[in-house]
Amino acid sequence: MMPSRKPESRTRVGYHARFARCKEALPTPHFETEYGSAFHGDALMLLPLIPAGCVDLILTSPPFALRRKKAYGNEDAARYLEWFLRFAGEFHRILTPRGSL
Repeated sequence: MMPSRKPESRTRVGYHARFARCKEALPTPHFETEYGSAFHGDALMLLPLIPAGCVDLILTSPPFALRRKKAYGNEDAARYLEWFLRFAGEFHRILTPRGSL
């Protein structure tokens, strides 16, 4: 029996090739490791720069509306969905087929 082979997009070589393609369109990262990069800036300005299908994970904090106003200026629960939808289309576009939000 032959060992199973991971799809190209899941191998280390495939990952690094995709990562390099995705980085070309972006500004200099604020922080970077061999596993990915973090950018500092307005997400609504940075997201359109990311090529489609380049991101494996999007982490939001928090990923839901808070009931109490925080010092950092979170959106009111009544307006949260309207606010979040501005990001949702870009999140969907840049996620890989196996990506997570």
